[in-house]
Amino acid sequence: MERAAVLAAGLNVALKLVAVYVAPYPADLDCPAATKEHLTSRLTELRERSTLPSSVELVVARDRSEGLRQVLPPGSTVLLGSRRRWWRTPEERLARALTHQGHRVSLIHFE
Repeated sequence: MERAAVLAAGLNVALKLVAVYVAPYPADLDCPAATKEHLTSRLTELRERSTLPSSVELVVARDRSEGLRQVLPPGSTVLLGSRRRWWRTPEERLARALTHQGHRVSLIHFE
């Protein structure tokens, strides 16, 4: 959140913190209540640590790219965090997919 605040300094931005729950194919497109509560509380904790105006949203989808497509307007700026690895991480693959969809993506590596 600190890096998001630094990147947004001087800009009129509002953050949207999104968690995508990936529902397996045989199951209904629904999020279990305990998982929903956990994800929402984690996003709320992050939001409270930020000085920027922000909102929290939980999306249920079959894959992360589809879920983000539901909530991101075209041409959105997206910040993704990922651990630095020598192999391609799921976040890096998601960043690539979002870039191909026309979004501006910044991938922030952390330890």
